[in-house]
Amino acid sequence: MRDRDAIRQYLADHRDRHIARIQEFIRQPTLPSEGTGVPETAELLSRYYRELGCQEVELVETAGEPGVFAYFDAGAPVTIVNYCMFDTKPPDSAKWSVPPFEAKRVRIDPVGEVIMGVGARSRKGPYMSWLNALEALRAVHGTLPVNIVFLAEGEENQGSPNYAAMVDKYADRFKDAVACFSPGAAETSGTMAVRLGYKGLIFGRFRATGSAWGKGPAGRNAHGMAKVLVDSPSWRLVSALASLVEEDGARVAVPGFYDQLVPPTADERAQVAELVKANTGKRWQDVLGGVGGDVGRSSDDLSEEEAYLKYYYEPSFNLNGLSAGYTGPGGPVFSLPGEAWALVDIRVPRGYDVQKVVAGIRAHLEATGRDDVAFEVLSAHSPLPADGTSELLQAVRSVSREFGAELDVQPYTGGGGPWTIYANRFGMPVLFDVGLGHGGRAGAPDEYLAIDESGPQRGLVETELWYATLATELAKLQKPKADAS
Repeated sequence: MRDRDAIRQYLADHRDRHIARIQEFIRQPTLPSEGTGVPETAELLSRYYRELGCQEVELVETAGEPGVFAYFDAGAPVTIVNYCMFDTKPPDSAKWSVPPFEAKRVRIDPVGEVIMGVGARSRKGPYMSWLNALEALRAVHGTLPVNIVFLAEGEENQGSPNYAAMVDKYADRFKDAVACFSPGAAETSGTMAVRLGYKGLIFGRFRATGSAWGKGPAGRNAHGMAKVLVDSPSWRLVSALASLVEEDGARVAVPGFYDQLVPPTADERAQVAELVKANTGKRWQDVLGGVGGDVGRSSDDLSEEEAYLKYYYEPSFNLNGLSAGYTGPGGPVFSLPGEAWALVDIRVPRGYDVQKVVAGIRAHLEATGRDDVAFEVLSAHSPLPADGTSELLQAVRSVSREFGAELDVQPYTGGGGPWTIYANRFGMPVLFDVGLGHGGRAGAPDEYLAIDESGPQRGLVETELWYATLATELAKLQKPKADAS
């Protein structure tokens, strides 16, 4: 990158201000599950885009929480898309060693100085580091090396129910983009994690009511003593949920659910074998994202290779939560509820059509005489097959090697989200949660982003310099020849 020394000097000179910007972003609570702070955060992010010099910045009203669209026109031949999620999960404040929204600068061993706060690792800290890097490029060069279409949402932790509608609104702005990139503090011990493919996500709600069933309380709750004469929508829901899975709750019992399953190929099995070998001495519980904690006996009995294959290439049907009647102080204990609901998230690997899964579930409810139990799809995002040949990945690899970091590449992760739309609809490569720099405890107490320039991981200046270098490298990308329809 030309003028790299000038970029580094700018970042060093503005380090304290850049830290303050990260802290400001974290200090604004953004909790869509509690109806708190999303509009305010959208306004704050709009301000950051204007400060960057974006010629267009718009709050995007949706059926739920607002998002933000922005466009930086550099007059460049290459355009990229920048996906952003700016919401976070609610913190369990009692388990934090510092107030979770104060974004304090503290020291932890062996990392050194960090910013500690909700979203420091996922995703506010890395995202502001990315914007700081773009600011430095513009300050030194007068513009950016690429045009950037920004589309940010504040509902990812709710399943991104309105992101596709935002994409629809600005669809014509994406047709010429060559790649979608989303930043993340993904470095650990000199390697940077990259996940190439993502599972599809179906986030939905099952609801049973006396009104729809024609039995049980309708429009109100009854007293528990009435159960001898009055049917229970809660038991109706439990019966419907039980029909969806086998007795162990692991294998899905919906007819046709596994018809779309594509077993891992010989090449995929070989790649997993290499990953297991590369992680010799580490348990899969500590390698595969989002696992943690205790596991059931059936999973604990898996070999390392079997666990990886299951995680990458098999579907799951998770029950997120149940609610009906008395759930704590403030209501009558002896209640026969007229309504009960359950939230589920269904994860499906490459090869699946999420709409076929939804149709299969509804057909099953109807075939078993439970069509009164509603299945409401809150959001549905298609899976994205891994692509280890994209120019985007090669750009990330090239820049990382310049900085002395190798990539820890895994073919898939257990999660997925709306960023897959850019590949599936517009035919561009996508990388999500990728970036030099270190953060930890994402979504958990004492979440942090490393900023120490003398610590064992990259400090803030080096992290932002990596982003600036990558943005320059992305200017070399070309539009993939085979666009998705």
